[in-house]
Amino acid sequence: MVNPGAPLKKGIIRSASRTIQIYEGKYTKNGDNTYELEGFGTITVNMEGDTAASLDFSLDGGRNFTLTAERQTQYPDSQMTNNLCRSWKITHFRLTIKVDGRQMFDKEVKIENLRSLYEALAKLDPDADADDFEEIDESELPKEVIFTKAGTYMVKYGDSSLAVSTWGWENQSKGLLRYSWDYDHLYDPDASGVVTISFPGNNSMKFKESYLEEDEDESYEQIGTWTFRQI
Repeated sequence: MVNPGAPLKKGIIRSASRTIQIYEGKYTKNGDNTYELEGFGTITVNMEGDTAASLDFSLDGGRNFTLTAERQTQYPDSQMTNNLCRSWKITHFRLTIKVDGRQMFDKEVKIENLRSLYEALAKLDPDADADDFEEIDESELPKEVIFTKAGTYMVKYGDSSLAVSTWGWENQSKGLLRYSWDYDHLYDPDASGVVTISFPGNNSMKFKESYLEEDEDESYEQIGTWTFRQI
C-alpha cells in the first residue's frame, strides 16, 4: 500500500511560512477617521480619492509613522464572489484516501479533534502508530479565513499569526478557485493549486482539494475537505 503520509502539509489554508502577527483588543472611535486602540496607539485613516489611502500611526511609545496604499482592482459582484468574500471560521476537516480508485479511508472530524483523524489514519498501516505522524500543535492549526474582492485572502492561526495569499476564479460557474502563496505566480501551475468551492446552505462553505500520485503499479489520491461557518 502507498504510505498515506500526514495530511494538511500544504494547501489553500496551509502556508509554508507566517511572518505577520495579529494584535487584538478594544478600540474607541474618536472623530470620523481616527481610532484609539487600547494599549497600542492612535490610527487616522486618510482617503485620497477612490483608489488611494494613508494610515497615520501614533504609538503609545512615542513613535509616529505613515503607511500608504493603493486600492486593488476589485472582482465584480456575482453570487459566487459575494458568497465567498466574507469572514469564515473553520469547523471541520474530512480526509478521504483512495488507492487505485478504491476508497481506503474516509473520516471527518471537528478541527479541534484533528488528532483523532491522525490516529485513525495510522491504522491503515499495521506497522504504524499515531506518533509516526507529525504532532498536532494547536498553535499551528488554521482557525479563520477572510476573503476579499481584491483577490487576496488571509488565514489566521491558533497562535494569532497571519498568512496572506492570493486567489482568482479558475472557472466560476463550476466553483473552481485557483490560489497561490506566491503573489506573482497565481496562474503558474507549479506555484498554485485549485480547489472546488460549494455553499451548501446554513451560512456554510466547503473547500475540496485533492492530491494525486501515480506510478506503474498503483495510484494514490488524497482528498481534503474543509468546512467553514460564516462569522
